[in-house]
Amino acid sequence: MPPAWIHIFRARITDHWMGRVSMRSALWVNVVAVNLVLVALSRLIYLPGLYGYDTLVQVRVLVALFPLAVTVTVWQLVGLWRAAGLDPRAVRLRPLIRVIVAACAAGLAVLVLFTSASALDVARSAAGYDGLGDYRLQVVAGDTLQVEGDIGFGLAGRVRERLSAQPAIRRVRLNSIGGRGSEGVLLARVIEQAGVDTEVTRGCFSACSFAFLGGRRRTLTPGALLGFHWKRPGSFITDLELGWHLRALFERAGVDPAFAGHTFQVTIDDLWIPSHAQLRAAGVTTGPDSGI
Repeated sequence: MPPAWIHIFRARITDHWMGRVSMRSALWVNVVAVNLVLVALSRLIYLPGLYGYDTLVQVRVLVALFPLAVTVTVWQLVGLWRAAGLDPRAVRLRPLIRVIVAACAAGLAVLVLFTSASALDVARSAAGYDGLGDYRLQVVAGDTLQVEGDIGFGLAGRVRERLSAQPAIRRVRLNSIGGRGSEGVLLARVIEQAGVDTEVTRGCFSACSFAFLGGRRRTLTPGALLGFHWKRPGSFITDLELGWHLRALFERAGVDPAFAGHTFQVTIDDLWIPSHAQLRAAGVTTGPDSGI
């Protein structure tokens, strides 16, 4: 026979779904308390290195948890609606609770529709078909790891392996139009932990600019460009969590808070390419100023 706690757990789920718990219990325990626990646990998904720097594992976890999160939310809302109707002590608050539940249900529907395209993209990546997986690694001059192409899932892990296997590497040269924001932040952490420099010789944009911030010394050659943006409508991976890690990255890199704050206001359609002087003044670059 299943342990007693399983029977209690099943009964709790069923009772909430059918509205057989008090409205207070449904609201404060099954909705508020459960959501606080889930939010706390969700932060673990974004801990750098939790998956051995294999972000494909992280993506697969996210894909698996997304429908579960939707299911839990539906269970919470339906149970709260029913509890508000069946609990005789909830007569006064019933209209308010039902308005709140209806608003939350509408918001959930909009969220699912809004993120569906990105969710499918991430699901394809989880299955091993990443449209942004065309990256190339090459060691040049014995001490420079050149990274070109997309910032796709799995790149941070590959760079980490290469840096561990070849300790003579002292610099990571980044030239990329960007890619996965979460991978860019994770790649920055890999570079940061290795204690190597970063350099751009042509162009480093979007997620690539996040990775650039991980360098001990950060330089641009004359004519090289560094471009930033943040907001991407319909992002499947939680912007709140990714933004938290990116803000922490800006702080560790010693970047001017005003510069970092402006980055979060730039949309994907309005790529911001600061001058070399601006980058130097804000602490984004730390090497010799090219004068551009």
